Amino acid sequence: DYLPEAILLRFSGIYGPGRVLRRASIEKGEPILGDPDKWLNLIHVEDGAGAVLAAEERAPSGGTFLVSDGHPVRRRDFYRLVAELLRVKPVEFLPVPPDATLPPHERGNRRVSDRKLREELKVTCDFLDYLRGLPQSISESQ
Repeated sequence: DYLPEAILLRFSGIYGPGRVLRRASIEKGEPILGDPDKWLNLIHVEDGAGAVLAAEERAPSGGTFLVSDGHPVRRRDFYRLVAELLRVKPVEFLPVPPDATLPPHERGNRRVSDRKLREELKVTCDFLDYLRGLPQSISESQ
């Protein structure tokens, strides 16, 4: 049911201290099933919380906003840095078998924009991209 006064926030992949995508698998040296050239859209948890507060203060009723840092990254690059920061072996990617069923977030391959979030809600990210947010996320999680 759609509530006309509701504000919808659609979050990209949330990461931050205690929440690093696939951390346990990467630490174990497990391969990742999927295409390393597909895109990830991300938002640091602290920036996501800021977006929620901004929406509460400034979003019009019925508004829909994508909550993302606006800097999509190839899976290969993101997981390479995760492994490097954890000081474990580089991640290996395996092709998805034709009969495999993947969850919806694993099937996607989009690059989303944070323009509406920035322009209409005046949100600015403290962690502009994964290169700034990931080192802090891993160091604070250890």
